[in-house]
Amino acid sequence: MHFEIYWDRMFIMSFSVHLYLLLLLRKILGMRGRNGRIIAGALIGGLGVFLPFFMGGNPWLRYILSAMGSTAGMLWIAFGVREMKALGLLGEKLLLVSLLFCGGYLWLMQMLPLLQGLLSSVAGVLGAGGILYLLLEKICCRLREKNCFCKIILKQGAKQITVQGMVDTGNSLREPISGKPVSVAEEDVLKELFQNEFPPGRVIPYRAVGTKQGFLMGYLLQEVRVRSEVSEQICRDVYVAATAEPIQGNKKNSIKMLVNPRMLQ
Repeated sequence: MHFEIYWDRMFIMSFSVHLYLLLLLRKILGMRGRNGRIIAGALIGGLGVFLPFFMGGNPWLRYILSAMGSTAGMLWIAFGVREMKALGLLGEKLLLVSLLFCGGYLWLMQMLPLLQGLLSSVAGVLGAGGILYLLLEKICCRLREKNCFCKIILKQGAKQITVQGMVDTGNSLREPISGKPVSVAEEDVLKELFQNEFPPGRVIPYRAVGTKQGFLMGYLLQEVRVRSEVSEQICRDVYVAATAEPIQGNKKNSIKMLVNPRMLQ
Protein backbone atom coordinates (compact mmCIF):
# COMPACT_ATOMS: atom_id res chain seq x y z
CA MET A 1 0.00 0.00 0.00
CA HIS A 2 1.34 3.41 -0.98
CA PHE A 3 0.78 6.62 1.01
CA GLU A 4 1.65 10.12 -0.10
CA ILE A 5 2.30 12.51 2.81
CA TYR A 6 2.30 16.27 2.44
CA TRP A 7 4.65 17.31 5.23
CA ASP A 8 4.07 21.02 4.85
CA ARG A 9 0.28 20.71 5.10
CA MET A 10 0.53 18.38 8.08
CA PHE A 11 2.76 20.85 9.90
CA ILE A 12 0.62 23.92 9.14
CA MET A 13 -2.57 22.18 10.26
CA SER A 14 -0.97 20.73 13.40
CA PHE A 15 0.65 24.05 14.29
CA SER A 16 -2.65 25.92 13.80
CA VAL A 17 -4.64 23.54 15.99
CA HIS A 18 -2.05 23.62 18.78
CA LEU A 19 -1.90 27.41 18.59
CA TYR A 20 -5.69 27.66 19.03
CA LEU A 21 -5.56 25.18 21.92
CA LEU A 22 -2.82 27.08 23.77
CA LEU A 23 -4.57 30.41 23.28
CA LEU A 24 -7.82 28.88 24.50
CA LEU A 25 -6.10 27.33 27.53
CA ARG A 26 -4.45 30.64 28.43
CA LYS A 27 -7.75 32.48 28.19
CA ILE A 28 -9.79 29.95 30.17
CA LEU A 29 -7.30 29.58 33.01
CA GLY A 30 -6.30 33.25 33.02
CA MET A 31 -2.62 32.29 32.85
CA ARG A 32 0.29 34.41 31.81
CA GLY A 33 1.99 33.43 28.59
CA ARG A 34 3.58 35.80 26.13
CA ASN A 35 2.50 35.53 22.52
CA GLY A 36 6.04 34.64 21.49
CA ARG A 37 6.14 31.75 23.95
CA ILE A 38 2.68 30.60 22.86
CA ILE A 39 3.81 30.53 19.21
CA ALA A 40 7.00 28.68 20.16
CA GLY A 41 4.94 26.14 22.09
CA ALA A 42 2.64 25.66 19.10
CA LEU A 43 5.71 25.03 16.94
CA ILE A 44 6.74 22.20 19.27
CA GLY A 45 3.22 20.81 19.09
CA GLY A 46 3.25 21.10 15.30
CA LEU A 47 6.56 19.29 14.98
CA GLY A 48 5.43 16.61 17.43
CA VAL A 49 3.12 15.14 14.80
CA PHE A 50 6.19 13.87 12.92
CA LEU A 51 7.82 12.08 15.88
CA PRO A 52 6.06 8.70 15.36
CA PHE A 53 7.55 8.49 11.84
CA PHE A 54 11.10 8.51 13.25
CA MET A 55 10.54 6.12 16.15
CA GLY A 56 10.59 2.34 16.17
CA GLY A 57 8.42 -0.17 17.99
CA ASN A 58 4.70 -0.56 18.41
CA PRO A 59 2.74 2.13 16.48
CA TRP A 60 0.41 2.88 19.40
CA LEU A 61 3.31 3.12 21.84
CA ARG A 62 5.14 5.43 19.46
CA TYR A 63 2.11 7.68 19.19
CA ILE A 64 1.53 7.83 22.98
CA LEU A 65 5.18 8.55 23.80
CA SER A 66 5.50 11.21 21.11
CA ALA A 67 2.24 12.86 22.19
CA MET A 68 3.33 12.95 25.84
CA GLY A 69 6.76 14.31 24.99
CA SER A 70 5.57 17.00 22.60
CA THR A 71 2.77 18.05 24.98
CA ALA A 72 5.16 18.41 27.92
CA GLY A 73 7.60 20.42 25.81
CA MET A 74 4.81 22.56 24.42
CA LEU A 75 3.42 23.46 27.86
CA TRP A 76 6.89 24.03 29.31
CA ILE A 77 7.80 26.50 26.57
CA ALA A 78 4.39 28.21 26.34
CA PHE A 79 3.78 28.75 30.07
CA GLY A 80 7.14 28.07 31.71
CA VAL A 81 5.72 25.23 33.84
CA ARG A 82 8.53 23.01 35.14
CA GLU A 83 7.15 21.09 38.13
CA MET A 84 5.88 17.64 37.17
CA LYS A 85 2.72 17.92 39.27
CA ALA A 86 1.77 21.27 37.78
CA LEU A 87 2.67 20.00 34.31
CA GLY A 88 0.37 17.01 34.79
CA LEU A 89 -2.53 19.17 35.97
CA LEU A 90 -2.07 21.53 33.05
CA GLY A 91 -1.84 18.57 30.68
CA GLU A 92 -5.21 17.29 31.94
CA LYS A 93 -6.80 20.66 31.25
CA LEU A 94 -5.22 20.75 27.79
CA LEU A 95 -6.71 17.33 27.08
CA LEU A 96 -10.18 18.57 28.02
CA VAL A 97 -9.77 21.65 25.85
CA SER A 98 -8.55 19.45 22.97
CA LEU A 99 -11.59 17.18 23.24
CA LEU A 100 -13.86 20.21 23.27
CA PHE A 101 -12.17 21.85 20.28
CA CYS A 102 -11.79 18.72 18.14
CA GLY A 103 -15.29 17.54 19.04
CA GLY A 104 -16.68 20.88 17.97
CA TYR A 105 -14.79 20.69 14.69
CA LEU A 106 -16.09 17.18 13.94
CA TRP A 107 -19.62 18.34 14.77
CA LEU A 108 -19.15 21.24 12.35
CA MET A 109 -18.08 18.87 9.58
CA GLN A 110 -21.14 16.67 10.17
CA MET A 111 -23.47 19.64 10.15
CA LEU A 112 -21.98 20.94 6.89
CA PRO A 113 -21.40 17.83 4.74
CA LEU A 114 -21.11 19.88 1.55
CA LEU A 115 -18.14 21.74 3.02
CA GLN A 116 -16.23 18.74 4.34
CA GLY A 117 -13.63 19.05 1.60
CA LEU A 118 -13.02 22.69 2.44
CA LEU A 119 -13.01 22.11 6.20
CA SER A 120 -10.41 19.36 5.76
CA SER A 121 -8.05 21.69 3.92
CA VAL A 122 -5.42 24.01 5.38
CA ALA A 123 -7.57 27.05 4.70
CA GLY A 124 -10.53 25.36 6.36
CA VAL A 125 -8.58 24.54 9.51
CA LEU A 126 -7.24 28.08 9.73
CA GLY A 127 -10.57 29.79 9.09
CA ALA A 128 -13.10 27.47 10.72
CA GLY A 129 -10.69 26.72 13.55
CA GLY A 130 -10.33 30.42 14.25
CA ILE A 131 -14.10 30.90 14.34
CA LEU A 132 -14.50 27.87 16.59
CA TYR A 133 -11.80 29.22 18.90
CA LEU A 134 -13.62 32.54 19.27
CA LEU A 135 -16.92 30.78 20.02
CA LEU A 136 -15.38 28.43 22.58
CA GLU A 137 -13.53 31.30 24.21
CA LYS A 138 -16.80 33.14 24.76
CA ILE A 139 -18.64 30.05 26.00
CA CYS A 140 -15.91 28.80 28.34
CA CYS A 141 -15.28 32.20 29.86
CA ARG A 142 -18.99 32.53 30.66
CA LEU A 143 -19.31 29.02 32.07
CA ARG A 144 -16.18 28.97 34.20
CA GLU A 145 -16.49 29.90 37.83
CA LYS A 146 -16.54 33.58 38.53
CA ASN A 147 -14.25 33.16 41.49
CA CYS A 148 -10.95 31.33 41.62
CA PHE A 149 -9.52 30.21 44.96
CA CYS A 150 -5.79 30.64 45.51
CA LYS A 151 -3.05 31.19 48.06
CA ILE A 152 -1.94 34.79 48.53
CA ILE A 153 1.55 35.63 49.78
CA LEU A 154 1.89 39.24 50.95
CA LYS A 155 5.37 40.71 51.41
CA GLN A 156 6.38 44.05 52.89
CA GLY A 157 10.02 44.50 53.78
CA ALA A 158 11.19 41.52 55.81
CA LYS A 159 7.63 40.56 56.81
CA GLN A 160 5.74 37.93 54.82
CA ILE A 161 2.36 36.27 55.49
CA THR A 162 0.22 33.77 53.58
CA VAL A 163 -3.59 33.88 53.46
CA GLN A 164 -6.40 32.19 51.59
CA GLY A 165 -7.64 34.35 48.72
CA MET A 166 -10.01 34.44 45.81
CA VAL A 167 -9.83 36.11 42.40
CA ASP A 168 -13.05 38.11 42.28
CA THR A 169 -14.24 39.13 38.81
CA GLY A 170 -16.69 41.52 40.44
CA ASN A 171 -13.87 43.59 41.91
CA SER A 172 -13.28 46.64 39.70
CA LEU A 173 -11.71 48.96 42.27
CA ARG A 174 -8.99 51.33 41.10
CA GLU A 175 -6.70 53.78 42.85
CA PRO A 176 -8.01 57.19 41.64
CA ILE A 177 -4.66 58.85 40.89
CA SER A 178 -2.61 56.10 39.24
CA GLY A 179 -5.55 54.04 37.97
CA LYS A 180 -3.94 50.85 39.35
CA PRO A 181 -6.30 47.99 40.26
CA VAL A 182 -6.99 47.56 43.97
CA SER A 183 -7.47 44.27 45.81
CA VAL A 184 -9.22 44.00 49.17
CA ALA A 185 -7.97 42.29 52.34
CA GLU A 186 -9.24 42.06 55.88
CA GLU A 187 -7.88 44.80 58.11
CA ASP A 188 -6.35 42.29 60.56
CA VAL A 189 -4.27 40.81 57.75
CA LEU A 190 -2.75 44.18 56.87
CA LYS A 191 -2.24 44.99 60.55
CA GLU A 192 -0.16 41.85 60.91
CA LEU A 193 1.77 42.63 57.74
CA PHE A 194 2.54 46.22 58.76
CA GLN A 195 3.03 45.16 62.41
CA ASN A 196 0.26 47.51 63.61
CA GLU A 197 1.91 50.58 62.04
CA PHE A 198 0.00 51.49 58.89
CA PRO A 199 1.93 53.63 56.38
CA PRO A 200 0.31 56.61 54.60
CA GLY A 201 -2.49 55.33 52.39
CA ARG A 202 -4.82 56.37 49.61
CA VAL A 203 -8.58 56.80 49.75
CA ILE A 204 -10.28 54.22 47.51
CA PRO A 205 -13.91 55.08 46.70
CA TYR A 206 -16.28 52.19 46.06
CA ARG A 207 -19.90 51.44 45.30
CA ALA A 208 -21.41 47.98 45.74
CA VAL A 209 -24.79 46.68 44.70
CA GLY A 210 -27.32 47.15 47.50
CA THR A 211 -25.06 49.41 49.56
CA LYS A 212 -24.32 53.10 49.71
CA GLN A 213 -21.22 54.64 48.23
CA GLY A 214 -18.23 54.67 50.57
CA PHE A 215 -14.46 54.47 50.72
CA LEU A 216 -11.66 52.23 51.94
CA MET A 217 -8.06 53.01 52.80
CA GLY A 218 -5.62 51.47 50.33
CA TYR A 219 -1.95 50.76 50.96
CA LEU A 220 0.89 50.11 48.54
CA LEU A 221 2.44 46.68 49.08
CA GLN A 222 5.91 45.73 47.95
CA GLU A 223 4.95 42.32 46.55
CA VAL A 224 1.90 40.08 46.22
CA ARG A 225 2.14 36.50 44.96
CA VAL A 226 -0.98 34.74 43.70
CA ARG A 227 -0.45 30.98 43.72
CA SER A 228 -2.88 28.56 42.03
CA GLU A 229 -2.62 24.84 41.30
CA VAL A 230 -0.62 25.33 38.10
CA SER A 231 1.05 28.71 38.32
CA GLU A 232 2.31 31.53 40.51
CA GLN A 233 2.06 35.16 39.50
CA ILE A 234 4.22 37.81 41.14
CA CYS A 235 2.84 41.36 41.28
CA ARG A 236 4.86 44.26 42.66
CA ASP A 237 3.81 47.70 43.93
CA VAL A 238 0.20 46.61 44.43
CA TYR A 239 -2.56 48.55 46.15
CA VAL A 240 -4.56 46.60 48.73
CA ALA A 241 -7.50 48.15 50.55
CA ALA A 242 -8.36 47.26 54.14
CA THR A 243 -11.88 46.25 55.10
CA ALA A 244 -13.02 46.02 58.72
CA GLU A 245 -15.71 43.47 57.82
CA PRO A 246 -14.80 39.75 57.58
CA ILE A 247 -14.82 38.58 53.99
CA GLN A 248 -15.90 35.01 54.83
CA GLY A 249 -16.44 34.74 58.55
CA ASN A 250 -13.80 33.65 61.05
CA LYS A 251 -13.31 30.02 60.04
CA LYS A 252 -9.80 28.59 60.04
CA ASN A 253 -9.38 28.47 56.26
CA SER A 254 -11.73 31.29 55.39
CA ILE A 255 -11.01 33.74 52.59
CA LYS A 256 -9.08 36.77 53.79
CA MET A 257 -8.44 38.60 50.53
CA LEU A 258 -10.25 39.35 47.26
CA VAL A 259 -7.86 39.74 44.33
CA ASN A 260 -8.67 42.20 41.57
CA PRO A 261 -8.34 40.18 38.31
CA ARG A 262 -6.87 43.20 36.52
CA MET A 263 -3.91 42.96 38.85
CA LEU A 264 -3.02 39.61 37.23
CA GLN A 265 -3.06 40.94 33.67
